[in-house]
Amino acid sequence: MLQTIEGIYQNGQIQLSELPQDVSDRSQVLVTFLAPCKIDCYS
Repeated sequence: MLQTIEGIYQNGQIQLSELPQDVSDRSQVLVTFLAPCKIDCYS
């Protein structure tokens, strides 16, 4: 199952905009960094 959740990378940590559903505490993930943009450009 693949699930995409928006988030922000800041100070070496990723902050998710919402918690994933039906995902165990230890799950493999793939992280894709988008083109540079101001944080508020997606609001």
